[in-house]
Amino acid sequence: NGTNPEMLEYLIKNKLIDYAAMDLKQRFVFEKWYKVTGEVLTREMFEKIKRSVGIILKNRIDYQFRTTLVKEFHKKEDIVEIAKEVRRAKIYYLQNYEKTEETVSGKQFTPFKEEEILDIARAAQRYANVKVRRYL
Repeated sequence: NGTNPEMLEYLIKNKLIDYAAMDLKQRFVFEKWYKVTGEVLTREMFEKIKRSVGIILKNRIDYQFRTTLVKEFHKKEDIVEIAKEVRRAKIYYLQNYEKTEETVSGKQFTPFKEEEILDIARAAQRYANVKVRRYL
C-alpha cells in the first residue's frame, strides 16, 4: 500500500520482487488523499507513500501506477496533476470505479461515463503514458 518504503526498498534491492503496482488515490496534496482514504491517512503515512512512489520511479523494477476514478473525488485537473507528478512513469492506468451494493464506508459513489474517462485520459496523456483499463 505504499506506506512502508523501507520494506519496498529492501525487497527491490534484494531482488525479492520483480513487479510493483501502486494506487495513486489523488494528486500529491495531503488533504485530497485524506478525503479519498476515508480520513484514516496520517501525514506521516502520506510522506511514506510519496517516498514509495519515488523509490519505484528510480529503480529498475517493472511497475504500474493506477487511479480508480470516482466522481465524488476526482476532477480532470486532479488526474492531469497526477500525470505530471509521475511523468517519468512507464505506465499510469486509469480505471473506472465499479458501483457495488456495499462499500467499506457504507457510502455510495458514482463512476464516470466512458467518454468522460477518455477525455480525462487524453488530457493526461500530454504528460505521462496514460492508458485506460477497461473491464468486461
